Amino acid sequence: MLNQTRIFKQEGVTRKTILVDERNSTAFSVVVSNNGVTAGPDGKKIIKAGTPVYGSLRARNTAFKLPGNISPEASAVVTGTGVTAAEVTASTFSTKVSGVSGTYEFVYDADAEAGTPDPSWKLGTDKVNLTQYGISVTGSAADGDKIVVTFVAGGTVTANAVVLHDVDVTDGNANSQVVVFGFIDVSKVDDDVKTLLLAAESSLKMIQLVQ
Repeated sequence: MLNQTRIFKQEGVTRKTILVDERNSTAFSVVVSNNGVTAGPDGKKIIKAGTPVYGSLRARNTAFKLPGNISPEASAVVTGTGVTAAEVTASTFSTKVSGVSGTYEFVYDADAEAGTPDPSWKLGTDKVNLTQYGISVTGSAADGDKIVVTFVAGGTVTANAVVLHDVDVTDGNANSQVVVFGFIDVSKVDDDVKTLLLAAESSLKMIQLVQ
C-alpha cells in the first residue's frame, strides 16, 4: 500500500508570460517609476505586464516612466570646496537653454576677466548668472567649484520598452525588467494594457506584437 504521509499539496502563483519565445528576446533589469500610475481599488499601484514605458538603457537607475507628456527635469551635481549643494528649477532652466536636453557644466572662476573685480560663474566661455538659470546654491563658491546640471526637456515621449512582469510601485520606484527585443503575445495581457501596446506599436522598434 502506498505511503502518502510525505506527499504535500502546495499552491502558488505563476507569473504571467507575455513573450512568445523567451529564448529569442532581450530584457534588462531597470528601475521603474510610479509617476502616472493610478492606484487600484485595493490602494496598490501596479504596472501591469506588457505596459509600454520609456527610459535609457545607458542610465538604468534613472526610472523608466509611462510614455506621454512630461515636464522638464533637471538635477545638479556639485564638486569643489565652497559650494556644497545646488538645486535647479527645471522650468526656468528650460527657458534659458531653449529647451535643449543635455549636460551643462558651470565653473566658478575667481579671475573670470582681467580687471573685473567681481568673480563669476562661467558656462563654457560665457560669464553667467546662476539665478537666471534657476540655480540656487548652498555655501560660498570657491575658485574651481563646478555645478553639472543634467537637463531633460519636457514634451511628448514615446515608449521604447515593455514591462515584462507585474511590478508593485505603490511605495515609489521599484526594480523591474523591461523587454527591448522580442515577440509579445497581446492575447496574454489585460485589455487596458493591450490598448496601450497597440497605441505604442510604431515606437517599439524591435518588438513585434502577435496574437
